[in-house]
Amino acid sequence: MAGINALRRCMPSEVEALRSVSIDTFVETFASQNEPVQLERHLERAFAQSKLLLELEEEQSEFYVIDEGDEFQALLKLNVGTAQSEPLGQDYLEIERIYIRSSNQGRGLGRALLEFAFQRARELDKTYVWLGVWEENSRAIQVYERLGFTAFGEHYFYFGEEQQRDILMKRSRE
Repeated sequence: MAGINALRRCMPSEVEALRSVSIDTFVETFASQNEPVQLERHLERAFAQSKLLLELEEEQSEFYVIDEGDEFQALLKLNVGTAQSEPLGQDYLEIERIYIRSSNQGRGLGRALLEFAFQRARELDKTYVWLGVWEENSRAIQVYERLGFTAFGEHYFYFGEEQQRDILMKRSRE
């Protein structure tokens, strides 16, 4: 079974494996709560190979993966500076994605990935770590609140052709 010790930086040459874990984990998490046609449109737009390759090559973004064998089990995407999905400035590090295959959930990988994000915030001298969480994902909101994140705003995004809302949450890096 994969563990946090297998965490490493994802390389552009691994874009297909990154795409696979992105789509698989997104579907596992959100398919039951969304219209299939909207889900398919979102997957095509958000996880197109060309888009992921551009994200991997962005200097102010970092992708980390946990792999086991020939398959990624989890991923973490961090953004700073102008790569952030909201213009929050130089004091912030964004966790844009934290995805874990359902077969690996409940093993502490999410907490370990969050701890790694806070470690990166300290290394990069960022004061806050923030993320956006879909307003309908009450389980994730509760987890983030238990871990000390507080809501500070919102942003809207398109899921396929449907507008949805994320709650923005942050915590100091400590």
